[in-house]
Amino acid sequence: MKEIYLRLMNESRCIASRYEVPEFYRRFKPALAISRRIFFHSPLLIHCRELVTPLYVDDFGHGLQHATRVSMDAGTIVLLEGEKYFTVEAELERAVVLVQLAGLLHDLKRTEEEHASAGAQAAKVLLRDFPLSPAEIQCVAEAITNHEAFSEPQTCDTLTGQLVADALYDADKFRWGPDNFTRTVWYMMSYHQVDIAELFGRFPWGVNGILRIKDTFRTNIGAQYGPEFVGIEGIRIGQVTDAQHHTGCTVVMVENGAVAGVDVRGGAPGTHGTDALRPENLVEQVHAVVLTGGSAFGLATVQGVMRYLRQRNCGFRTEYGVVPIVAGAVIFDLGLNKGENFPDADMGYHACENSSKEGAEQGCVGAGTGATVGKLFGLERAMKSGQGFASLTSPGGLKVWALAVVNAFGDVRNHENGELLAGVRTEDGRQLADAAASLVELETLGGFSETNTVLGVVATNAKLTKAELTRVAQMAQDGIARAVVPSHTLYDGDTIFALSTGSHRRVEVTVVGALAAHLMAKAIVNGVLHAVGVDNLPAYQDLFGKSV
Repeated sequence: MKEIYLRLMNESRCIASRYEVPEFYRRFKPALAISRRIFFHSPLLIHCRELVTPLYVDDFGHGLQHATRVSMDAGTIVLLEGEKYFTVEAELERAVVLVQLAGLLHDLKRTEEEHASAGAQAAKVLLRDFPLSPAEIQCVAEAITNHEAFSEPQTCDTLTGQLVADALYDADKFRWGPDNFTRTVWYMMSYHQVDIAELFGRFPWGVNGILRIKDTFRTNIGAQYGPEFVGIEGIRIGQVTDAQHHTGCTVVMVENGAVAGVDVRGGAPGTHGTDALRPENLVEQVHAVVLTGGSAFGLATVQGVMRYLRQRNCGFRTEYGVVPIVAGAVIFDLGLNKGENFPDADMGYHACENSSKEGAEQGCVGAGTGATVGKLFGLERAMKSGQGFASLTSPGGLKVWALAVVNAFGDVRNHENGELLAGVRTEDGRQLADAAASLVELETLGGFSETNTVLGVVATNAKLTKAELTRVAQMAQDGIARAVVPSHTLYDGDTIFALSTGSHRRVEVTVVGALAAHLMAKAIVNGVLHAVGVDNLPAYQDLFGKSV
């Protein structure tokens, strides 16, 4: 191998080592152990390995090591999926053997044109002396024929054949992730003697293929866990806090894109790019959502986020280059940030650099740095709030989380028991006045300007369309109504974005929407409970002497 490719391969392995092992390997250790035992102890598989070892071209990156990994992962998928179809353990184990034979043989002709069909024919010849029935040999051959990416799969004759074919395809596409960048691509380029400049020229094309592969997984297990292998699943959240000037921004990053919807419910919104998210419009995905302080001035952060994404070739692809699709919304925090120090493009860029998969920070951070609640009688009787986060994972693997920036006109109540947590204070500032009760005594409102909003992002791994995500965003607004009283007023700009990475299939949109509403209410409460007072504005912890 060329020295330059060897150096790049070693560097890519160092980078990959910093990432967590995919959840597939962490969650299904018992099934993986069974698959491994079958692979290394089945007489059929031992004999098959002996025959194919001298036939593989390891220097091409698709040799025996690749085939072994595909075989064991495919066997694991069959074990997990096959529980629904096989009542006899021996039949399930036989299906595992068949898919592992297919895994060992699927790339036997990888250096040839039409390698899938050529490999299927070679497999038939090699297996004809094995103690397999004609139907079983056909099952292996069909799986190999069907493993080619982006080709229309043929329907298999039997349920076992379909399961084996789909499991082989998904296990092979698992290798499009770290294996691809830490080994395969470098061996293939070295084999073809490709110049390094040509490699870099092909890279955007290759990355685009990886982005497309996430929608092609065929089994439930593959669809749920496969996207993580190719770097699709992780939504990252980053924030920058300017505590000195009481402002900041928060960025939700999806470099590979996520289907999105939005619902704007308040009467005084400040938004960017929300029209593109309407179900009838062209763009299907966003690459980031920006929540920022600074009122309309803060929308400058969007430019920094777009710059960050464009530098990494992330965005909507056109013949003239990529255009990152970034949506956003603002809160009005100029009551605390009285200077000219608004969130800008550099802050947006740095928030992207700070992003991680660990969830969002809570309290007076990011876009919630200058957030306040309870402004019925003006800022002087309000309270400090901030940014909150809440998440859950169901036993079946459905993931939903909610992020809220709480800058509401009204009070915030505990959504579970109605307890008043923060909001309008009495004239002496020592107790809560209860905005809902105070409204009864008023006919006109004064003492404040149109400076309020709750911003939110809800995200899920459920596979949903733009229209369905719009419904999720609409239902998540119920979370605001449960926790903020009054909510959705003429003086609020309540806006919720909904994102889907699409790896978890067959989930009813109503389930996701209901969970999103619950988590949004919880995130709003968390934003208040984690806040700290500033200047003459106390937070929940200051007024009640309680800490989270």
